[in-house]
Amino acid sequence: MFGGFTNSIRRQNANHTQPGICETTPGVKSYSGYVHLPPGLLNDGDGDAQEYPINTFFWFFEARKDPEHAPLAIWLNGGPGASSMMGLLGENGPCFVAEDSKSTYLNPWSWNNEVNMLYLDQPAQVGFSYDILTNCTYYPVPADEDNEQVKYEIVAADFSAGVPEVNLTHRIGTFSSQVKTQTSNSTKSAAHALWHFAQTWFFEFPYYKPVDNRISLWAESYGGHYGPGFFRFFQEQNDKIANGSSAEDGAQVLHLDTLGIVNGLIDMVVQGGSMIDFPNNNVSPPLPSLKSVTLLLPSRHADAEWGRLMAWPYSTSPRWSNSTRSGTARAGARRRSSTVRRPFAPGMSIRSSR
Repeated sequence: MFGGFTNSIRRQNANHTQPGICETTPGVKSYSGYVHLPPGLLNDGDGDAQEYPINTFFWFFEARKDPEHAPLAIWLNGGPGASSMMGLLGENGPCFVAEDSKSTYLNPWSWNNEVNMLYLDQPAQVGFSYDILTNCTYYPVPADEDNEQVKYEIVAADFSAGVPEVNLTHRIGTFSSQVKTQTSNSTKSAAHALWHFAQTWFFEFPYYKPVDNRISLWAESYGGHYGPGFFRFFQEQNDKIANGSSAEDGAQVLHLDTLGIVNGLIDMVVQGGSMIDFPNNNVSPPLPSLKSVTLLLPSRHADAEWGRLMAWPYSTSPRWSNSTRSGTARAGARRRSSTVRRPFAPGMSIRSSR
């Protein structure tokens, strides 16, 4: 499939299908699948060795209007460890999940009204992306004095003797390996993996690459770290391609033209303090009075493992309903959709070879 590439790019591949769900607008295509990166691909002497495969899940949606000439945007939720399916199904994607949790309905304010949208789960072991498929059990850990909420654990299991019975609190399934070292441990490592993903994806879908190579990247929450770091890495690779020093023969220039950061984590030292001030001083509507606040600030060097940031012991629990959250998400999608085209340069187009 990739005979035109040499060195490491030749070892990458992708598989995909047209799911036919979520985006049900007649004539609008969507594709979902995986880009597979082999072990050792990211071993460049910077960071931990990548001794595991990376299988990155993506879901792509054509623009509802003129996809051949629409710009392209990549959407990333943050975390670290947040699946972009949250943005797809709950914020700016083509559909929302219905109340029955089994069906979807179209989002009339979806960003793919005007833009070709590429959602992906990254890094490895986030969402549907995985390193090594592993059978696991999934069960709740009861609350105790230290944990006020019930948590769930996913533990690798051996089903060779038979599949165990399941019930409402004990489930089984196929997950990632759950090995914590088998994922990106820094923004730069995640950027390296995304760059190889993009190289492979645009080779597989050349007709969706804008002719001027201008691609937008939208990143939420921890995307305040991911976005700038990814931009820097992509530009470094573009410079190497331009001056002939790239080790990846056949690599394409990928120009990230616009960076959008949504509710971004930029500087935890500054933003951590505002997390106390904002809810305590917000004018609408008033929250229950704060009895005490514990703020845990991570080290400035803690890039991908900053843990739980705040504990908020309220005198009473805030009463936020699911309907309120859903309405807020939809209203936000509606507001954003009205300005989604502004950051993109006019006249952008892509080649179509259907």
